[in-house]
Amino acid sequence: MDKGYDSERIHLLIHEDLRAQSMIPIRDWHASFISGKYLQIMDRHFETKIYRRRNIAETFFSILKRLFGETIYSRSHQQQVKEIKLKCINFSIDRFIKKQRVFNVF
Repeated sequence: MDKGYDSERIHLLIHEDLRAQSMIPIRDWHASFISGKYLQIMDRHFETKIYRRRNIAETFFSILKRLFGETIYSRSHQQQVKEIKLKCINFSIDRFIKKQRVFNVF
């Protein structure tokens, strides 16, 4: 998430409801004084190196949507998960084939 999601309410939701650790950079105006229990926890445990890796995931999902569409046609959650997994498998096969073409050209 980016700085636009930096609020105590969102950090509370992530910690209490999702039972996860938030990884949201602090807004510039929070930098001098950080109020809120979960904002302080996130500030102490924030890892810039890990946060910057989110770009890899965003790029992957962007490519996946462009290649195979962003619509999921299945209705049940279980089938939706299967459909997404199949799209990921198709993506891997597509990348493998493209790599083979590059090596076979020479």
